[in-house]
Amino acid sequence: MLKVALTGGIGSGKTTVTNRFRELSVPVFDADEVSREITRTGESAVKRIAKHFGDRVILSDGSLDRPALREIVFKDPGARRRLEAILHPEIRKRMNHAAAHMSTPYGVFSIPLLIETDQQDSFDRVLVIEATQARRRQWIRSRSSLTHRQISAIFRSQASSQARRQSADDLLMNNGSITELYQQVDTLHGRYLMLAKELHS
Repeated sequence: MLKVALTGGIGSGKTTVTNRFRELSVPVFDADEVSREITRTGESAVKRIAKHFGDRVILSDGSLDRPALREIVFKDPGARRRLEAILHPEIRKRMNHAAAHMSTPYGVFSIPLLIETDQQDSFDRVLVIEATQARRRQWIRSRSSLTHRQISAIFRSQASSQARRQSADDLLMNNGSITELYQQVDTLHGRYLMLAKELHS
């Protein structure tokens, strides 16, 4: 299949875009969803995280204390890299395994840290979604308990808009209505079907 990587900063609208692709019957392989799968209670990744970070990130029922872990990696770039070294290889493995069993013209791989982990060359197309920082902050605050300081820390830890755009083959601007965003996705859908047809011809 034609492999399209979707990326964008936190709060830019990646979930809205992937939902639209799914409505168009396009398979979506979401790194965040896979990350949640491999960090469920009893998964080997949780045991490795506990080994590296200690019991302070594990709750009494054996599950991962996500807020505690988030606070650690926000403050310490080295800790964030150690966590990524545990999670990212397994996430990539599971996403590629799932994609290998699909027979659709193209698939969308939603990877928030695509640029930060230098994975863009592994895909046929890179689709970047952008929104203003003010709008992103508003969305994040409406759906999470993150503070202004925590949101700023996430922004600093992620690639800049300029860096993402430099890697983009396609760009979605999410500063209008959801209808306008869907229209952009629908246009891309047609383009990707054509590119997939060319790939297989």
